[in-house]
Amino acid sequence: MQLLFCWNVYAANVDDWKVKDYKIKKTSEGIRVEALSLADGYIVYIKPVGVDSFSMEFSIRKVAGYNPNIDHWINFSLLNKPEYFLGSDAQGFVVLIRPLSESKTKFEFLSNPALKMIVAKELDIPPVADLKISLKKNETEWIFSVNGVDIPIDYEDMDSFVLGDGNKYLSMCTSGNGDPVEFVIQSINGESLGEEGTTQGLTSIRQNETNFSNFDQDQVKSISRFGIYHFVLAGIVLSFGISGIILITGKSK
Repeated sequence: MQLLFCWNVYAANVDDWKVKDYKIKKTSEGIRVEALSLADGYIVYIKPVGVDSFSMEFSIRKVAGYNPNIDHWINFSLLNKPEYFLGSDAQGFVVLIRPLSESKTKFEFLSNPALKMIVAKELDIPPVADLKISLKKNETEWIFSVNGVDIPIDYEDMDSFVLGDGNKYLSMCTSGNGDPVEFVIQSINGESLGEEGTTQGLTSIRQNETNFSNFDQDQVKSISRFGIYHFVLAGIVLSFGISGIILITGKSK
């Protein structure tokens, strides 16, 4: 199972991931994710991760843009449920990675579910970059680190939010104007997600599911509309059928 695609309103489990509306590919680098920058899709790592010393390496390969009037970001969260943060009551924290320009990126650290801003920091890191992220506690405080730059987290409830009930679940999603976004998750807590010798191949997530990986976006939209029209048409036909039965039954009386 190498190239996996989850489409439409369904969320499906693929290996160790729950996926909705994103295309994921297992490669020698790691888990490659392709998405449209809309906040209704996500991926969730369904294996719990320890957070007393969390780390992740991932590469952002494509961002949707830098328009300050659009809510552009790539997100990762650590929550106490295998969910993504929008609309979830799961406890944990959320990091929004916002592209500001070709040379600057803003990192916003928020609590969940209140989405209270804890700390925000602009760094001289281009939006398309390799990122090494870690979260750990020293003797006195929690430190969020990005590519060796330490960002102290001054939040009195950090212990309860981060450690709380122990393990957390990693989730990632995107937001923007709908343009394509791409990133590769290379490792989590030092464990490589790459698979040596990976070959290209297509696998459907659900039985008898159309694999949309072979279609471009216009074709996918056309297929979607085609399915919706047939669903609506079937509903109309069924409604007329029921009305006819009721009418005949009424006359027979």
